[in-house]
Amino acid sequence: METKEKNSLLIELCKIQMDHFEKTRNIEFKVNIALWTLIALAGKFGYGKIKLDHNSFFILLYTFFSVVIVVLHWCWMKNIQNSENSDIALRNKYRSEIHKTIELELKLESNQNDSESSWVIIETGVTAVLLVGLGIIFSL
Repeated sequence: METKEKNSLLIELCKIQMDHFEKTRNIEFKVNIALWTLIALAGKFGYGKIKLDHNSFFILLYTFFSVVIVVLHWCWMKNIQNSENSDIALRNKYRSEIHKTIELELKLESNQNDSESSWVIIETGVTAVLLVGLGIIFSL
């Protein structure tokens, strides 16, 4: 295979990976907004209608429900982040191959860094805070 053809194919693979990355990121954004909106709407419509007494079995049930939601959200976010990291790693691999053929050095961004893990914590933290707030609203 000629170098030019190889580079064209690698560029196409790069584009495919970045398209997948963008679609994954859009799904992540939409699901997070939808989850947070549902929690906020539950608070709005449940305020005054749902009353959790301080010694109620429902507080335990609500706490369990909230923990399950946060854990599931955390697991989902970690999988999304792993998918995004994989897309970046493949894109970097393709770019590196292209640059080897044209003998250029390129500093590629890492596919794993602390700020990406921070986003998982921040996004899951928002869910947890909203659920705590919802619990407080229901106990008023």
